[in-house]
Amino acid sequence: YRIFSLASLECVDAVFSFPETRVTSYLEKIKPNFWAKASDYSLETIEKSEKEVADKLGIEIKILPKLEGYSSTLMIDKIKNS
Repeated sequence: YRIFSLASLECVDAVFSFPETRVTSYLEKIKPNFWAKASDYSLETIEKSEKEVADKLGIEIKILPKLEGYSSTLMIDKIKNS
């Protein structure tokens, strides 16, 4: 559900899931303008190889803040229970 919610946003060009634990190879292939990470990460805690690739390719890393009261899990639960 989360991937469909993100993909439906007008400002989002593409969303995909991947089986690997690291996004490094996808950053190298896709070369996005920016890469969004959840607020449980910081520039210091992002995996070193991923950050190095992003820096090398000029990919801006955006740390997105958690918005209290807004949660894809809560939205999914509301849909399931309605």
